[in-house]
Amino acid sequence: MPIHETPSEVATLLARHAPQQMRRILDPSVGAGALVLPVASRLMACASVVCVDVDATALGVAKSLLASYSQSVRCVHGDFLDQVMHCQHLRSSSFDCVVMNPPYAAKKADWTEIHCGSLGLDKRISVPKEIAFFLRGIELLRKRGRLLAVLPASMVSASLFGELRNWLGHAGQFHYVHELPKFTFRGVEGRVYLVVFERGGTTSRVELRNHDLRTPECMCLGWSDLGELRRLDFGFQQNRRSFAAIVKATPELGWTPLAEIFDIRRGPRRSPRGPKIAMHTTDFDGDFWVPARRHLCAGNANRIQRGDLFMARVARRCLQTFGAIKDYRPVSWSDCVFRLRLMTGAGVEATLLSVRTVMGLDQAPHLLERGMGAAYVTESDLGSLLIPTKIAEMRPGAMQRYVEAVRSWDGKAMRQMERQTRQWILRRCGSARNLPATSTQ
Repeated sequence: MPIHETPSEVATLLARHAPQQMRRILDPSVGAGALVLPVASRLMACASVVCVDVDATALGVAKSLLASYSQSVRCVHGDFLDQVMHCQHLRSSSFDCVVMNPPYAAKKADWTEIHCGSLGLDKRISVPKEIAFFLRGIELLRKRGRLLAVLPASMVSASLFGELRNWLGHAGQFHYVHELPKFTFRGVEGRVYLVVFERGGTTSRVELRNHDLRTPECMCLGWSDLGELRRLDFGFQQNRRSFAAIVKATPELGWTPLAEIFDIRRGPRRSPRGPKIAMHTTDFDGDFWVPARRHLCAGNANRIQRGDLFMARVARRCLQTFGAIKDYRPVSWSDCVFRLRLMTGAGVEATLLSVRTVMGLDQAPHLLERGMGAAYVTESDLGSLLIPTKIAEMRPGAMQRYVEAVRSWDGKAMRQMERQTRQWILRRCGSARNLPATSTQ
């Protein structure tokens, strides 16, 4: 598993949220000590530091650096999740502050089971390793102790852990979540966050900040304002409000959830064989989907149909892959692709314009895309996306030109009319400047 030492600027920023008085601190994945050092510099006299890491060499470096801040530095060599159960210095401890940049495990095969009975969670749950570290760290805090963490999007925004975030919001307080700029950690493109959590009490308001480290935009939201999934990422919350403002300002456009217009289905052909025999993300040519000649013809139940629309479920910039089929063949599609089949009497071209217009809004990636590297979209998020269904009847001339562009496979003309339609929608809102700003990197 790659090691990503925390940049000093990030460590200093996070250390500002440490409790004012600290007698005991813990770093369960200390590495060479980059993250814990700014926190240790605030320690009270006679305070102690406990460090854990699987790398004995790095642990030795951290111990020597921390010696100038504390006369009591205890180092534990091993995996923190195992040591919690077997190390007396951890099991019997109540820390004022836990600071961590834990190892990340995106693959589900690397997830770990955990039971947090002391926090009131009376069932075993399977979570990524970074969330297991986070939960164990909270368990080791005293009441009103703080956990300062560097975490990926899994803890902050993943739909799968919305229930967990909601539960944690009643077991303690999320104080602060700050998105870091892309590539803050070398080679890590996905979104990474600073998270400050205090044990005890319940979350009333949480401060969210965007990716700017020096002069960030920020918003302070009530717990109920975060939505059902309690997402803690600034970009999503800001763009959710911005998109809601567009919808509210233009009710005449007939905004409707995508799931009420399309039957949305993930492909039945699973990897690794699926991409070899069925339409896959590699079959999008930049404007249209073109089934390869090598793909096998499929039975009726798993066969694409003329008029179906498709979008990559997993891909970089997957929202830009929403499109129609060119050179139709009766093949199947892989589990990395969504098939959208109309359930209403709306025309294919009209719905294609509506969806691609919305997908091109600045807000769309923040509302739909997830993931640490290549983005992915969930079926539920896609189905809940609102699209304007009245564009065709309100702009018949433009709609006719768009139909001609689609039928002549003119991708350039399609994109131009989609841009014009987005501008038309924003003008109807009064001015794009009157909407909440988007947060992009």
